[in-house]
Amino acid sequence: RDSTYSTSVVVNVEPDPVIVLSSNASVPDIVCSGDDVTFSVTAVASATSYEWKKSNVATPSSFIPLPGSPTVTNTLTVGGASLAHNDIIWVTVNYGGGCSVTDSLTLSVLEVTAGTITGTQEICFGTCRWYLSLEFLLHKLVAKPIKEKDQDVKSLILIGLYQLKELNIADHAAVNETVAASTALNKPWAKPLINAVLRKYQRNQQKLTEEVERSTPDIRYSCPTWLLNEINVAWKSKSQSILKGNNQRPPLTLRVNISKKSPEEIISLFSEHRIEADRGKLARTAIYLEKPLPVEKIPGFYDGWVSIQDESSQLVPELLNLKPKVRVLDACSAPGGKTCAIIESERLLTEVVALDESESRLQKTRENLLRSGLKASLIRGDATKPTKWWD
Repeated sequence: RDSTYSTSVVVNVEPDPVIVLSSNASVPDIVCSGDDVTFSVTAVASATSYEWKKSNVATPSSFIPLPGSPTVTNTLTVGGASLAHNDIIWVTVNYGGGCSVTDSLTLSVLEVTAGTITGTQEICFGTCRWYLSLEFLLHKLVAKPIKEKDQDVKSLILIGLYQLKELNIADHAAVNETVAASTALNKPWAKPLINAVLRKYQRNQQKLTEEVERSTPDIRYSCPTWLLNEINVAWKSKSQSILKGNNQRPPLTLRVNISKKSPEEIISLFSEHRIEADRGKLARTAIYLEKPLPVEKIPGFYDGWVSIQDESSQLVPELLNLKPKVRVLDACSAPGGKTCAIIESERLLTEVVALDESESRLQKTRENLLRSGLKASLIRGDATKPTKWWD
C-alpha cells in the first residue's frame, strides 16, 4: 500500500576505497573501480525513480542527497572521496501509481532463501486474496479493533488465520511460528493476543466458517464491493462462477519457444526430471505445470526454451497472423512476454519494436530477450505520443 520502499546498506570505505562489509539488505551488487563506487539494486518494474541518499552511523537521521539523485535508473556511481568510513547509503524506490504485489514481495523479502520463497509468496499472496474474509473472522475473534498503530500485528494475525484456514500446515506449527514472529516486529507484548486469537479460531472454526458462508458476497468471496458490482452489471448470469474462479490458484503456465523446442520435447524433458506437465487447452505453445516451481528448477528456462506466461497472452501471435518481412510494434511491451512470443512465432519478421514508457520495465524486456536469445529494437516512449519517438 505504501508509495515508497527504502532499504539501506552500511559501507565501510578504507583509504583506497574498497568495500569490506555490506548489510544483508537487497543490494546485491556493489562494485569498486578506482575511486568510484557503484551501487545497484534490483530493478523494480513499477518504479518511477530511485532516490539515493547517505548518512553516517553516528547520525543516521541526517540525510544528504547523493549526486544524480533522484534518478530513473536503479544504479548510481559515486566518487569514493565523497564517502566516509561507516557511511550508510539509502535508496528509496518511488512508484507511479502504487506497487504491484509481486514487486512489493521482491523488495520486502530481504533474507528469505530460494528454497522458502515459494512458501513466503503463497502466504503473502493468499492472505491478500482472502483479506476481506480473514478480516471478517478477526472482527469476530477480538473484543475490540486492533489499534491503527499496530496494523503490523493485525497483518500477522491475518497471516496466521490464512495458514490455519487454507494451507496444509500443522496447526501447532502455524500458531507457534505466527506468535514467534511478533518478536521480529519488536512487539513481544502481542504474543498473548496472537496466541489467543488463533487458538479461539481453532476451537470455533466450523461455526466461523458457516458465518462466512452466510455473510454478504463481498465477505464470502473476499471481493471488494466496487468490483463485485462491476461483475454483476457486466456478467450477472455468470457472476457466481466468476467470483469462485477468481479465488482459485491458476496453474503455472509456460510458453514453449517453438523455434527451439516442441511442446512434446519439453514435456518429455520434464518427465525425465519427474516434473508433471500437460499441454495447454488454448495456445499451441502452452504447457501447464502440475505443481508450481521456482524458475531455477524449471529445465530449459535459462536456455530460453520456456518462459512463464499466461495462456491468454500466448494467443497474441496467432491473432496477429504474422508473416515474413513484416514490422511489428509492441506498444506496451514490458516485461517482454508478448515481444518474445511474437519473435519466436515468426523468425523472418523484418523487425520487432518493443515500446514502453518505463525504463525499468524495459529492462525486464531486455533481460527476457537476452535469456531467449532474441533481438528487438527497444524504445522508451509513450504510445499515445508517437511524435516523440516515431522514426
